[in-house]
Amino acid sequence: MSTVATPPQGTTVAEFTVEFGDAKNRSVLIKTIRQTVRGHFSLSKFYSSDQGGRDVGPAMQRTPDIPGLFMCVSPKDSKVVIYDPWEKKQDMWDRLNAALKTAHAARGGIYGPVERSEMILSQDQIKTLCHELAQKVEGGVARVVKGTIPAAKQITGMPGRLLNDPMNSGRKPRYVDEVEGWEQRLDSTTG
Repeated sequence: MSTVATPPQGTTVAEFTVEFGDAKNRSVLIKTIRQTVRGHFSLSKFYSSDQGGRDVGPAMQRTPDIPGLFMCVSPKDSKVVIYDPWEKKQDMWDRLNAALKTAHAARGGIYGPVERSEMILSQDQIKTLCHELAQKVEGGVARVVKGTIPAAKQITGMPGRLLNDPMNSGRKPRYVDEVEGWEQRLDSTTG
């Protein structure tokens, strides 16, 4: 029986891409970058959920399945790209908008692709993002569409430190490895 050693600090994780979305057609919050992204939408998933769905009418039933946004993560470059897989598929947007216009004649807006965004993250942020995405894939909130999600040991070996709660800018510890000491100090002052 072989064991896998913890990679040395500085291990490079290969680029990977995920699509967001779950069985309930929800948007997804990415805490590390403080951004909510569109999850995939499918009426068939809506109807097959535990609580089912109400009848949306024949026009809405022509609505195509809409993919969730994609996120390409390049840990080597600390680069993240969020993009719409339909960004060059005007025919799909036309089909969606036609179905929605027929179903809701008074509806004014026209839907189209979400604008591509790119960002460079710190080592702490990219490590934390990889950790967060691995949890989202495991929890069924995202799926890998290209490459491989890094394993926990690979993430541990990445440079940087895991952020404790990227959405909090208050009094909580900034890093995961500071939480235990912080909790001990709280216990000693309240006891």
